[in-house]
Amino acid sequence: MHVLPRSRRESTSARTNLQNQRAESQQRRKRNKSPPIVPRNLLRNVKFFAPVADAIRSDSPMDVDYAASADVDLGLPEPEDGPVDVESTVRLPEKFIYVRHHRNAEKPLPEIIPLESSPETQGPLDHGTSKHPGDRPFAPFRTFADYKFASRAIKRRMPKNDIDEDLRDMHGGVYSTDSFVTFRNHRDLNRSRVAARLTNVAFQTESFVVDFKGRRYNIDVEFRDPWKLMKRWICDESLASVSTWYSQEKFLCLNGEIDFSNPLYDEPWTGTMWREIDDQLPEQAKYPPCFVGLHIWLDKGLVSTKVKMHPILVRGCWIESATRNGSGNGGGTLAGFVRMPPELREIDPKTLSGSMRAEYDQLKRQIYHAQRSRDGETLKFGDGVLRTAYPGILIESMDFEEIAAWLAIRNSRALHPCPQCLVHKDDLHRLSQEYPARTAVSMKRVLTDAPRGPKKAAREEYLREYGLHDFVVRLFLRMIWVEIHSL
Repeated sequence: MHVLPRSRRESTSARTNLQNQRAESQQRRKRNKSPPIVPRNLLRNVKFFAPVADAIRSDSPMDVDYAASADVDLGLPEPEDGPVDVESTVRLPEKFIYVRHHRNAEKPLPEIIPLESSPETQGPLDHGTSKHPGDRPFAPFRTFADYKFASRAIKRRMPKNDIDEDLRDMHGGVYSTDSFVTFRNHRDLNRSRVAARLTNVAFQTESFVVDFKGRRYNIDVEFRDPWKLMKRWICDESLASVSTWYSQEKFLCLNGEIDFSNPLYDEPWTGTMWREIDDQLPEQAKYPPCFVGLHIWLDKGLVSTKVKMHPILVRGCWIESATRNGSGNGGGTLAGFVRMPPELREIDPKTLSGSMRAEYDQLKRQIYHAQRSRDGETLKFGDGVLRTAYPGILIESMDFEEIAAWLAIRNSRALHPCPQCLVHKDDLHRLSQEYPARTAVSMKRVLTDAPRGPKKAAREEYLREYGLHDFVVRLFLRMIWVEIHSL
């Protein structure tokens, strides 16, 4: 038997170990295609969900790939407690959503939301409307039965005599021997109804006079103060869990890797406009600044065969879509409506001449701009944090007739009919061309530069070149946090 010298045996053994290490290295590189690992000490404050969160909190052995690199760029700060220990790492989910918060939110760490989780590991969803289980959501009604009886009576417009008759039968044993309704007559119901009104934003009426076709008309506007509606939603503790106060960036990440090439836009606060507004908010303020945007819906409609009104609906864009698109607390709310005089209800704008159409548009502008905007106000938000709220209009839903009146631009027959840019009517078919954009600043400058004097025709001719009506500085020019022409 041939025996190698000791020095050669050691050299052969070293080569064998090196070959084994190379083979293992190749296997590691193949395994590196699997989800990367993230240092556990950097994930202490990252918001995880379902099984990932359970795995991080548990003391059980983790599925750790010691060969994979621990240097994963999550946009996280460097750990304060020394170098990263690769033995205390966890894998990223195979599919997840990466959420990056705006700096004003004071949340330096991102959220990672796994898209694949076991239903058994998820806790029950909280559908409660009150922060405290012991609260009475039907207050100021004494019982839930009182609330149900009152709501039916109001919806059915029951006469007082019918209400009294039903209540006598309830308490007289006709329907049952025991009733949870505490009302004894219609007067009890009215007292509870008046008390319930005090908990909500009340309607108020504003009347003003407009001139049209040489006649004067009285216009009544029933409206709620939109800022009071917003404050009610902002300060409501039961809506805090479905409210997002600052803009976010969301990205769909696949194959267990962080990827910024697939942005997600599922809520208003994930859009670029909200993020740009957050960037412009005052810095170094006493209280954190917070933009709160409204979705405003405006159109005309028939509430009966003869009565035409112009309702205005508002929604809070910081409230999750499932809630704000509903009809309950935090949902869409009627902010106002305009009752037109009978003589004006029958007017068809399409049949009006140029001068009469301009006069009709002027009338609508006076109606829509009767309310004013507000500056920032410091409030205690529903999550208990004091912030300075800056309101603005983020989304507009209205047809061209309404948006033209809202922005004080001329109708579709104008030289520049587009509400977003100054394209000439003869160039509307040139979709690939770029034209000067309408902005609040530029339109305000046009109104300021328009000639003033005894000859009104010169000013009208100047404004016609920009597709504008002669009007005072309007609501949208004062909403500094929103470029309303681009909505």
